[in-house]
Amino acid sequence: MDIKKIVVVLIALVAGGGAFYLTLTNQNNDEPAPAPIIQATKEKTVGVLVASVALDRGAKLTVDSVEWKDWPEKIVGEESLFITSDQADAIDNLEGAVAKTSFVPGEPLIESKIVRAGTNGILAAVMTPGMRALALRVTPETASGGFILPGDRVDIINAVSAGRGAPTIATTIFRDIRVLAVNEVYTENPETAVIDGVNITMEFEPSQAEAFIAARSAGKLSLSLRSIRDEDDEDTDGANRRKKKKSNDRATKKVNVIRIGRS
Repeated sequence: MDIKKIVVVLIALVAGGGAFYLTLTNQNNDEPAPAPIIQATKEKTVGVLVASVALDRGAKLTVDSVEWKDWPEKIVGEESLFITSDQADAIDNLEGAVAKTSFVPGEPLIESKIVRAGTNGILAAVMTPGMRALALRVTPETASGGFILPGDRVDIINAVSAGRGAPTIATTIFRDIRVLAVNEVYTENPETAVIDGVNITMEFEPSQAEAFIAARSAGKLSLSLRSIRDEDDEDTDGANRRKKKKSNDRATKKVNVIRIGRS
């Protein structure tokens, strides 16, 4: 074979191999470079006490109504008003506290929105909106033997003597009145059978409050404890119960108290 032909063939092979290599190199350069892997930094969190259920104004806080949720530490801050998990016995310290405003599930509890037991404003937080609270000094004889507890409902009876030798007239002047507190106890505890009460605080409508003050200064008032089953009575349930109560408050029922030797 001619040497010249062999050299030409070799040169062609080298040139072809070089072109093929350059083609592969250019194709690899067209591909985008892989994105760098960035390791995500885990944000620091802190446990914040939130409402686990919807809470209305005046609702009592319990273990079942609150829970811990992780919140970013930078949002909570060092001087936060939130109740955080680094506070020892935070949930236990809420015993007896009530919601000063309403809460939605997941909303953090802050000190300005709750009223703790033993602080000012606790009674106002548990009262029904639009109502008034008034107290009556009682004895076991005038308060159903001391068995009246917060949350009970009572009738108020006014006893007035017409004069010496005349019969005492007992009149039921208010019916179905809610008891807010006995002394300084306002929580409803079914395990408590008797509270040695001196002052009983009750809840009245504004017009009732005026009449109660007048009756308190004019006669001797006694409290008659109502059965808890009265609440299940169809005639005294919901709106009908309130209408009946208003009607009964205006009506009076006189009872002659029979004394030994005379009536």
